[in-house]
Amino acid sequence: MQETAAAESSPATKPPAASESAAESARAAPANEGPVDAASSAADPQPSTVSSEMRSEEDGDSAELRFTFSNTPWREVLNWLADGADVALHINELPTGSFTYSDPRSFTPNEAIEQLNLFLIPQGYTIVRRGSLISVISLGDPRSMQQLDALAELVSVDELAARGEYDVVKCIIPLGEVSPGEATAELSTLTLMSEPAVLPNSNQLLVTDTAGKIRSVLAILRTLEEPESDEPTVQQFVLKHTDLENLLLAVGPHLGLEPNQRAGFDISISADATGKQLFVTGTEEKVELLENLITMVDMPAAAEDQLSQAILRSHPVSGENLQTVYDVLQTLLGKQSIRLSMEPETNSIVAWADPATHDEIVQTIEELQAPAVDFAVISLNKVDP
Repeated sequence: MQETAAAESSPATKPPAASESAAESARAAPANEGPVDAASSAADPQPSTVSSEMRSEEDGDSAELRFTFSNTPWREVLNWLADGADVALHINELPTGSFTYSDPRSFTPNEAIEQLNLFLIPQGYTIVRRGSLISVISLGDPRSMQQLDALAELVSVDELAARGEYDVVKCIIPLGEVSPGEATAELSTLTLMSEPAVLPNSNQLLVTDTAGKIRSVLAILRTLEEPESDEPTVQQFVLKHTDLENLLLAVGPHLGLEPNQRAGFDISISADATGKQLFVTGTEEKVELLENLITMVDMPAAAEDQLSQAILRSHPVSGENLQTVYDVLQTLLGKQSIRLSMEPETNSIVAWADPATHDEIVQTIEELQAPAVDFAVISLNKVDP
């Protein structure tokens, strides 16, 4: 393994001899002999040294690495990685503390780099591989960030899907109809390794980060290119037992329509010459409310005879138990010729029923919302009950 780091000139920064012999012992182990504890093969094992298995093949990219680290200094971890991947290692700065991680799975060198980045990036560091060199980058050091720009491989948008979640790359992203100002403002909430570079003449962004983060950037930019449609909902209804005029008399107030009006701020209703076929334009919530009200009012003649005194009333429900109240009322009044509907916007129950049934609904709502009775046992010391 070739390692290029300024700090390596100091003997104090070299990995312990026990770790070197452990890595050599692990690398020499045949693939079919099962896990090898590298720490146990060292002449004088230390509690904080590398304890890992490595199975290598002739090609370094197909070597299998396994993580079994316990309180291991980061330098030893990276030496182990470079040994297993058979690449040169460059280190300017490392995070403080040690590394503890055990995983029974085997990893290729690139997968191992991605796995280590999972722990290094939150500490402000990342590993970047370029050919036969891996380098540890400090994300808080401007000179180190220049090195990141030089080492990170430039990939196209189409190639991102094949990259690992924590594989550090850079990608040029076309903005289409989105302005660079809009794009950078929208991306400001993401914690990127560096500010996206704007390419104004071609209206593109150059983003350097993990492949997973860049995929998130793409998803956000797509929403800016294709904003959610704010066009109103258009729907058609066919009345079977009533017409538009009679329908509006009953449901108009619930839709926010004045008497004899067919259009309001967020809904508009028209009909054909028969008054039976309705054409409705409005917000999704209002059109859905109208649909529920039609099912309550558009009833057969027999049912209308039974409900000759029926009126449409709204009953407010306090608290957050609207669904519970609705379910109870449907159970209690299921055999009666009434229509019930929930109106979440106003947190109320809308009912088409005779006055007596409305009174029963009011009473039921009051009972369901009555304060709970507390029960307690009080011990008496001297007073007789």
